[in-house]
Amino acid sequence: MKNLIITFMITRALLAPISSSAQQEEQIDTIKILGRTGIIIIDRTNMSSETLDSMKKNDPQKINEVEIHKYKNEEPKYLVTNWFNLKAGWTNWLNASGNLDADGNFPMLELNPGNSYNLQVNIVEQSLKLFKDRFRLTYGLGSDNYYYNLKNDISISNDQNGLLITDDSETKDFKKNWLYNSYITVPLMFNVNFALQKNKEKDIYFASGVNFMYAMSSVTKQKWKDGDTKYKSRGNKDLGLKQFNIGYEAQLGYKNLILYGKYIPGGIFKSSSRPDLRSLSFGVVIGDVFN
Repeated sequence: MKNLIITFMITRALLAPISSSAQQEEQIDTIKILGRTGIIIIDRTNMSSETLDSMKKNDPQKINEVEIHKYKNEEPKYLVTNWFNLKAGWTNWLNASGNLDADGNFPMLELNPGNSYNLQVNIVEQSLKLFKDRFRLTYGLGSDNYYYNLKNDISISNDQNGLLITDDSETKDFKKNWLYNSYITVPLMFNVNFALQKNKEKDIYFASGVNFMYAMSSVTKQKWKDGDTKYKSRGNKDLGLKQFNIGYEAQLGYKNLILYGKYIPGGIFKSSSRPDLRSLSFGVVIGDVFN
C-alpha cells in the first residue's frame, strides 16, 4: 500500500502537464496510471455525475474507479487511552515516628498542611482490559508536583554536610515561603470496576498500584516585605532529594467522584544528614479513568 501511494504521487507529478490540458470546464482532481488496465483516483468534490460518465465513455481504455476514504486509526478494543488526567489534593509530611510533624532533628521544618498541595498531571494513560471490561491494568506517564508551604520564617540551603535551616524570623516576615519538589512519574495501577446491582451501570471503582518517580528539581520560593519595598527570591537548589523513589497509591470512587491517597514510604531525602520525612497526599481525580 505504501509503494502504491508513492507511485500515485510520482505519477501525478510526471503527468501534471498532460492532465491540466485535458481538464473539463469543471475542476477535477485525478491521478491516472497508464497501462493495459487504467486506475483512476477521482476527487468528486467539484464533479457532477455527468462529467464522470463522460470521462468513462471517452476513455479508450478500461477504467477501474478507486475511491479513497479517510478513516480514523482506531485502537484495539482491548486498549483504552486517556489524555491529561489530573489529581489535585493536599500533602503533608510524616516523620520517622509516623506523626504528621517535622523531623526531630529539624524542628523548624514545619508545614502549613492546609496550604500544602499535591498536583499530578498524567499526560497519557493507557488501560489494558483484562476481563470483561471490569479489570484493567493501567500505565502511563506524567508529572507529580508537591508544593510545601513552610510554616516558619526559615530559609533552606544545602552543603556537603547536608541540609541547612536558617532562622530568618528576626529579619524577615515571609508572606510566602514554599518548597516545591517536582518528579516525572510512571504509574502502574490495577483497576476494578463493578456495579452495585446486576445489569446496572458500573458504579464502584477501585484501583491500587505504584508510581515510579524520578526527581527533576527542588525549588524554593519566598516573598517578603521590608517597609514599602517588596522582595522576591526563587532558587533552583539541590536539596538532596532521592533521585529515584516509589509511591504507593489507592483510589476509590463512586460514579464520577474518585478519591485518591498516595504515600511515599522511602523518605523524600536521600541521606541521614537530611530530614527523615515521608510524603502523604490525598485528593480527587479529575478526568475519565474508566470510560
